[in-house]
Amino acid sequence: MERSSDTVLVVDGRCDRLQVTQLVLQQEGYEVRHSRSATEAFDLFVRERAAVALVDEQTLSAGGADLIHQMRLLDPALPIILQSERTDAQERRRLVGDLGLHGVHHAEDRAERLLEMVASAISATRRSERMRADQELRGLILAKLCHDLRTSMHVIHGYTEILRADLTTGPVEDVLARLARASDGALDLIQSYLDLACLDAPGVVVRRELVSVDDVVKELCVEAARLVGHRPVRVRSILPWSGVFVRTDGEKLRAILGELLTNAIKFTPGGEVELAVEFVSGCTAFVLRDSGPGIDQDDLPLLVRGFRQRQNETLAAMPGRGIGLAVAFRLSALLGAQLTAGRNAEGGATFTLRVPGDAIVQQPGVPATVH
Repeated sequence: MERSSDTVLVVDGRCDRLQVTQLVLQQEGYEVRHSRSATEAFDLFVRERAAVALVDEQTLSAGGADLIHQMRLLDPALPIILQSERTDAQERRRLVGDLGLHGVHHAEDRAERLLEMVASAISATRRSERMRADQELRGLILAKLCHDLRTSMHVIHGYTEILRADLTTGPVEDVLARLARASDGALDLIQSYLDLACLDAPGVVVRRELVSVDDVVKELCVEAARLVGHRPVRVRSILPWSGVFVRTDGEKLRAILGELLTNAIKFTPGGEVELAVEFVSGCTAFVLRDSGPGIDQDDLPLLVRGFRQRQNETLAAMPGRGIGLAVAFRLSALLGAQLTAGRNAEGGATFTLRVPGDAIVQQPGVPATVH
């Protein structure tokens, strides 16, 4: 069961203080679940995981210490605040250490202090959840990396054994071509993982420079021709006019569009991939459309996490790893750009990258103008 983000579990056997605590928390918008005994509190916690537990020290002598242990077994990251009447600071620090508490609130402290501690505990919980989600994502990335890399290496090993067995028989050129594709796929996979890992490293630099839109589109078209090969896929580009520049990090812009283009071609067995550039006030939009199977509406929010691949029998044998889209979303955030994904009405997917800033028209010998 997921933790409720704004629910506080209050365990206090004293009715008068329980009512005061409940009122203070509710006035700040918290949902309060209250109990007067450890047993009842644990039953409540099992049914509805609270974001914070506020436990009266007197409850410890009636099973409260066991309650803390049991709740921690279900939710190791649960922040617990102990309400205590002890005034000795050293004794309170001992309680924090012994029981692994978020803090100790003195019964006579002002209500604002209690609210500060609860808000701090919830903030710590959210940070912990984000860190846990990032760790899960890294684990998925590493597991997928190892799986796909192993598959590529099996292909390379298998065809190597064929060549080793008899170089004079069989379609050697076809075997060599398959070996090249498998090794290229393995190298691309490793590079994508390294790119994603670099984005988590401190000190990532974003440069601002004038980048020629013409050059970017031409480079992408050359790469598209290589990726398509002999497949029945047509790639076309739409550029309203030439001589236009955008001020952004050119290397990262090319990396984002390259990942999107690779993804579009990969999931288009036959049909068309279109790259269109649109100049609007305040931004330049790069729009990539494909005629592949498209994206399910439920999958759209999950694309940024990577490895969310479209299940389609036609594409079952095609390589698809999902790291590229995760890299593209992370890079776009670094640029301050907006990357969105959608499903075309006639089928296929559309990815739109909006780079902030007005486009700059610059021709040789002519002063630059903003469009």
